[in-house]
Amino acid sequence: MRWRGRHGPTLIDFDDFGNGPVAQDLALLVLGIAGVAGGDRPGTAAARGQVADLLARGYRQVRPLEPAWQTTLGPVLAARRIHVLAWIASRWSEPSFREKYPDFTSAPRWERELAEVRRYLAPET
Repeated sequence: MRWRGRHGPTLIDFDDFGNGPVAQDLALLVLGIAGVAGGDRPGTAAARGQVADLLARGYRQVRPLEPAWQTTLGPVLAARRIHVLAWIASRWSEPSFREKYPDFTSAPRWERELAEVRRYLAPET
């Protein structure tokens, strides 16, 4: 758990860790730490970069880490977002999902989601 200023506490969910490459685990941590309130939005590229640097430095104290792992950060986060959206879509017939994501089928929601995926994939400047 970490405190997010005026947004209060944020929990980092570790249930998806250990199922893929280290870069995926670190990318999810970057998202949870550098993302905006709620942890499911990307935050700024600069914030993601700073958090990624700190995590990599700490990780390398315990295990080796490929120097170029951060080049996978954007694509891994984009793939994760698409995976989550597909998961929601696959369960859309369940009333609890319709309640939790009432705007899931709206055009504005999908415009935001597409913009977010593009932002993950945009070259860092």
